[in-house]
Amino acid sequence: SRAWPRISIRTGLHTGQVLSGNIGCNTKMKFGCLGDAVNLASRLEGLCKYFGASIVCSETTFAALLEEQGAPGPLCRRLAHVQVKGRQEPVWVYEVLGDAGL
Repeated sequence: SRAWPRISIRTGLHTGQVLSGNIGCNTKMKFGCLGDAVNLASRLEGLCKYFGASIVCSETTFAALLEEQGAPGPLCRRLAHVQVKGRQEPVWVYEVLGDAGL
């Protein structure tokens, strides 16, 4: 049996509108996303390390997941009410632990 190294991934999730598309010319092109939702998701990803979590979502994403029809929703743990850089209002953050239906 081979011992594989542990992979650590951090993900920040937020629900909102973004501006996305290709930027560049024929010889060099890049796909990108801009907007408040992208910035907040990035800040949430940074909080993963602080809280020791793999996936952190905002209260907006948590509420949207609960509203899904026919799904029991995610298994989440409320972490904190945090003030992130670039936002005036603090936001509740949740650790996504898994699927409550499993």
